Amino acid sequence: MWDILRNLHIYALKVNCEVVTQITFPNFPGIALRGGFGVALKNSVCIMKQHKYCIECPLVTMCVYAIIFETPNIKPSEKMSQSEYIPHPFALTPLFDYPVQFEKGDTFTFKFSLFGDAFKYFPNILHAFMELGEKGIGIKRGRFTIKSIHDYASNSIIYNGETIQLSDLKAFSCCNNDYISDTLEISFLTPCKIKSNGKYQKYVDIETIIKNIRRKIEIISYFFENNPVIVDISNIDFNSIHCVSQDIRLEFIERYSKRRNQKMPLSGYKGKAIFSGNVESIYPLLKIGEIINIGNNTSFGFGAIQVV
Repeated sequence: MWDILRNLHIYALKVNCEVVTQITFPNFPGIALRGGFGVALKNSVCIMKQHKYCIECPLVTMCVYAIIFETPNIKPSEKMSQSEYIPHPFALTPLFDYPVQFEKGDTFTFKFSLFGDAFKYFPNILHAFMELGEKGIGIKRGRFTIKSIHDYASNSIIYNGETIQLSDLKAFSCCNNDYISDTLEISFLTPCKIKSNGKYQKYVDIETIIKNIRRKIEIISYFFENNPVIVDISNIDFNSIHCVSQDIRLEFIERYSKRRNQKMPLSGYKGKAIFSGNVESIYPLLKIGEIINIGNNTSFGFGAIQVV
């Protein structure tokens, strides 16, 4: 299963920030971080601001903002042919608890994952986050600076506050091919919003999670790699994998959508679940899920998991 990563380029970064003026996150911070990032990215690269929607712009296929943040489905293809938008080529995950108020001198960290060809826009993305730090975020528009950026897996320094070392950023890989334990624990660090049979789940179902990761890997490779990957899970016997226990709670969040000009409710489950049995067969896909997040709204930071 690790062979998937030979044709799949996923990059994950830890962005370490220092607070300059008080920052308050009364709600799930991924919403403010993602929204602020989008505004900053558009302001820094868009030269056709007279167009309200990216799809109307003649530069839509060349614009970093449209490619990274709006992702209109310009040329409907075999996959997602009926969708107006394709998934984002990134996931943004706050790595701190909420609600929270940071004071001057405090630090906070978030994870930022990039998929496939989107990696080449990293300088634009870094600039957008630096601009967001200058403009401010949260209720009081608190400001921050980016102190450093590290490779999520190796912890190599990619940005030290002054210079960028992209050569030290490696696509995600994992050497642990031999998972020998017969138990596995999944922590759902941020709300997990995952659908099965047309309904969002209120409990952990491992088969649905694995199928969701498979679908996301195939979508990433199709839209952002130009080298479609087919993930074969036919050898996984889900009947041999049992949920020993799960401690799950639903969390409800509200966000305002500028595109729809309305408040939108979001929900998902958080907590932990322990599985036993033939967990070795699902371990590789779950480790990839750690990097790309699972379920819906991953660009906000939903669906962050940790597998041990």
